[in-house]
Amino acid sequence: MTDIRRTLLWVVFTMSLVLLWDSWNKHTGQPSIFGPMASKPAAPAAPGPNPAVPSAAPQVGVPSPVATTALAGVPAASGTPATVAGVPGVPPTAPATTASAPLVVASTDLVKATFDTRGANLVRLELLRHTDVEDRQRSVVLFDQSSERSYAAQSGLVATTAGTTLPNHYTPMRLVAGPTALAAGENLLQLRFESAPDAAVKLTKVYTFTRGDYRIGVRHEVQNIGAAAVGTQLYLQLARDGNPPRGESSFYFTFTGPAVYTDAKKFEKIDFKDIEKGKAAHASSGNDGWIAMVQHYFTSAWLVPAGTPREFRTAKVSDNLY
Repeated sequence: MTDIRRTLLWVVFTMSLVLLWDSWNKHTGQPSIFGPMASKPAAPAAPGPNPAVPSAAPQVGVPSPVATTALAGVPAASGTPATVAGVPGVPPTAPATTASAPLVVASTDLVKATFDTRGANLVRLELLRHTDVEDRQRSVVLFDQSSERSYAAQSGLVATTAGTTLPNHYTPMRLVAGPTALAAGENLLQLRFESAPDAAVKLTKVYTFTRGDYRIGVRHEVQNIGAAAVGTQLYLQLARDGNPPRGESSFYFTFTGPAVYTDAKKFEKIDFKDIEKGKAAHASSGNDGWIAMVQHYFTSAWLVPAGTPREFRTAKVSDNLY
C-alpha cells in the first residue's frame, strides 16, 4: 500500500509540473504542449445583427433606416415573460437592408474600440496593453465580430406603451462630429451617437473614455419629440457565441460564459448549455448587482447605479448566440 501511495503522489506531482510548464509556455507566447482546443467557427448571428468588422480604415455615416420590430435579440419590456425576440416561437424579422453599417473607431492609451453605427454598439475592443498568448505581435481582442467570434455590447429602448416602436440596438445612429482619438495631454474622450430625429423618441448614446481607465462610461439620453406620452425602459445586454476563446487548452478548463452577481445570491456562473436548454438558474431581479460575460482571464460587465431596480435575463438569440 505504501508503494502505491508513493507512486500516486509522484504521478500527481509530475502532472502538476507539466501543467505549470504548459502555463508558462502560454504566458511567454510559446505554443501549448497539449495543442489548442479545436473550436468551430462562430455561427453567424440572427439575420441583421452587427456585421463583421473589416480591417479597413474607420468610416462614419448613417445607413438607410431599417425595420426595428420583432428583431432578434430585442427583449420584451419589464413585467412581461422573460423572452427574447428571435428565440423559438418568435419569428425574427430581418432589417430591410443587407448593407454593412459604417463603423467608428475610437483610440485611447489603453484600448482601441470599434462601434457599429447600427445601434451604436461596441463590436470590437482591443486591449493595447495586453498581449495575445498565441500571437505576441497582436493585442488581446475582447469584443469582436469576425469569422471566429461574435461578441458585442448592445443597448436600446423598449416601450411600455402599446403600439410604440423605440430606438433599439438595430436602429441607425449618427456620430456627432468630434475627435475619435484621445489627444496628448487630454484625459477624456467622448463619442456621441444620435438616432434619427423623425421618430417619436430620440435616443442619444454618449460613450466616455478616461485616460488610464478601462471603464467606459455610457450615458443614454432619451428625448420625447412627439406629442404623446411614451413609456420607455432601457435594456443593456452582452451578446456572445458559445465557443471557447482561442488558445484554450483541451487538457484543462477555464470558464467562459455569462455571470450574474447580486448581494443576495453572490456570484453565479451560467453555462451556455443551460441557456440552450432553457434551464439557466440565476437571480432574476434586484436593486443591486450586475451581469457580465467571462472570457478566459477577462470580464466585461454592465454596471448601473446602486439602488436602481433591474432585471437579469439570459436567452438564446439564434444558433450559437446567447
